[in-house]
Amino acid sequence: MQFLKSFTPVVGAVVSHTVLGRRERTSVWLSLLGLCFGTALTAAGDAHASALGLALAATSSATEALRLVLTQYVLQDMSFTIWEAQYYLSPAGGACLLLVGAIFEGPKCFAAGDFAKLARFPLLFLGAATLGLGVQLLTPAVIKATSSTTLKVISQARNAGVVVFGVVVYGELIGRVQLLGYVISLVAFSFYSYLKQKAAAVAHSAAQAAASAGITKPGSSPKLGATTPGGEKPSGPSVVHV
Repeated sequence: MQFLKSFTPVVGAVVSHTVLGRRERTSVWLSLLGLCFGTALTAAGDAHASALGLALAATSSATEALRLVLTQYVLQDMSFTIWEAQYYLSPAGGACLLLVGAIFEGPKCFAAGDFAKLARFPLLFLGAATLGLGVQLLTPAVIKATSSTTLKVISQARNAGVVVFGVVVYGELIGRVQLLGYVISLVAFSFYSYLKQKAAAVAHSAAQAAASAGITKPGSSPKLGATTPGGEKPSGPSVVHV
């Protein structure tokens, strides 16, 4: 299952290209494939899978990618703030989780008396809920600042970084294939980050050049001191100073 989920960044990039028309350069696609290949190596030993499990994992990856891409559309293309996006998206997500949880886990919790633990450990549950809120706010913040694909890339690189840190600092033992996979993932992530930073720098330079040349976007108001096609300044109402 982790083998399939390792390709979520590629699935997200494909969905972003299909739904939003976002195009990536060939070098970016290669870095994404390298990251997914490295992550897939770390799950190479997980060969226990059924047809139903594979179908559910593939569906989960596709729907997660679609959710993140649509969130990106709301935040970037529609210029929603993070709080505005949560105002419209959170009720639907919360209702779905509550409904499914009540059907599949509610009876077991009632039978075991687990709901009484809410009153016994209120601070622990409050802390968990607060951290969950933080995650729900940080996720769209990252998507708004970067993209849905970058969010999944950062997530996979974070997991690889934690494992490599544990191996180097604490001497934790993992297989050579898994270690190679984590290293490949981190190298591919570094390459992906470099390409994105380079593209952002080029876009920023182009925007500055356009601003210096006095180029305005269609529909924007002309700058002060602009002239008419005949070379004269646009006329306006006279101002009489008293």
